[in-house]
Amino acid sequence: MPNHNLRFLVPFFSALLLAACGGGGSDSTDTKGSSFVLQLVTLRSDSLANTNSAKCQVYYQTGSSNSEGDATYYYATAVTDPAVALYNADGSLSSRLSVDSSGKVQVYDNDVPSGGYLAVTTTTIGQAFTEYNVTALSSSLLGAMTLSVASSNTSGNCVSGTYSAPASSTGYMNINVPGDFSAAPVIYRLDNGVDVTTTASNTKLTLTVYQDHPLLVTAYGHYDSDTGKASDMVGYAFISASALCSQSASCDGVDLVALDQTPAISF
Repeated sequence: MPNHNLRFLVPFFSALLLAACGGGGSDSTDTKGSSFVLQLVTLRSDSLANTNSAKCQVYYQTGSSNSEGDATYYYATAVTDPAVALYNADGSLSSRLSVDSSGKVQVYDNDVPSGGYLAVTTTTIGQAFTEYNVTALSSSLLGAMTLSVASSNTSGNCVSGTYSAPASSTGYMNINVPGDFSAAPVIYRLDNGVDVTTTASNTKLTLTVYQDHPLLVTAYGHYDSDTGKASDMVGYAFISASALCSQSASCDGVDLVALDQTPAISF
């Protein structure tokens, strides 16, 4: 009998991929109000040639494109095993949602409980055990988008599109710590979808943001410099390319959003 490892990801971790993948559409009905569609996928990596670049949407690359072709390109394939449900603010089940054969699920605004959230459960099959991956999104983060989740079960069909090299914007930003924080974070993790860096400073940051993919800032209350481990996440923020300042001295910055609860999350 396999062991089961239940892993919870808080909303803003998922939101980086939501923002990075983008897409989707919305519509409206008279009975349920407006709606949006989530496209559930898993990111895969390969060479540009093997992604069928004329057919697959490539989201980003790591490494440089040179004559040796050492760059790695990331694309998405549809997930076939998701269980999707809406939950009330107290964590009780509100309703289950159906997912079609292409990994899409439609969510109506009127069905989302006030203060509630949506959870996507998938499985990753290992040699010794099956891991259950639960991605939880607060209602405020839901929208028409492509969401990357961990899964070993995919259709093998990629999301259609073509590749274009990611454009980037570089500028300055300050991370403001509002008064509702009991103490200032001790370290910040900056993730723009390509590079991840950490810093103890929250002012005059030099940042690179790719296209319409907001940079994710996560803040932690504890950091062990000997081991390089941070723990007790206390807040987060998103920084878009349009919000970057040309000069650090004139930058008002963005506010760090405090967590309602402090989860046991580290990096």
